[in-house]
Amino acid sequence: MKTVLGTALMSMLLISSAMAGEMQGKIKSIDMKKHMITMEDGMSVMTRPEVKLDHFKPGEHVKMMIDKDKMATAVESMK
Repeated sequence: MKTVLGTALMSMLLISSAMAGEMQGKIKSIDMKKHMITMEDGMSVMTRPEVKLDHFKPGEHVKMMIDKDKMATAVESMK
């Protein structure tokens, strides 16, 4: 029983960490009202409300930290 619980716990930890991560690319557009960044590859990512987007612009290469809810928690320029 301990082995089953240990395996289940490890699986849950691996799945939750696999869902969070980092994403890089060029910005295609930014919707300030929806807190949404659309990348040139077509992927759209919502950002947490506390992420400031006003200093980013289309064409800029950025790196985003993505949480387990698939939302960006941080965005930084990759100059």
